[in-house]
Amino acid sequence: HPGADGTQQLVWRRELGERGLAVVSLSLDDAEDEPEMRRFLAANRATFENLRAGTGASPESVAAFGIENGAIPFLQLYDRTGKLRKTFPAPVKPAEVEKAVRQLLAESSSAA
Repeated sequence: HPGADGTQQLVWRRELGERGLAVVSLSLDDAEDEPEMRRFLAANRATFENLRAGTGASPESVAAFGIENGAIPFLQLYDRTGKLRKTFPAPVKPAEVEKAVRQLLAESSSAA
């Protein structure tokens, strides 16, 4: 689950959603931990799509999702066409993520 820093994603989603930001979270929690993950997301009013990797907290998940150094949280920023534009390995710096998101949204709006 997103953890304490993940709540920043909730703020970005609320503030930047109207400008086109879409947020999807991917949990690497094991299946038996999914109820706790869902409670955490509900308690934090996570209104974006929430997925759980079928391989849970495993080396397979780390490899499948390209998580640098296997450390979470790990964020990826994609443009509207699905092209990966930037990755943010742990420790994620919220100010850097917000700056990159705002730049990408500005690009998208100027191209429209």
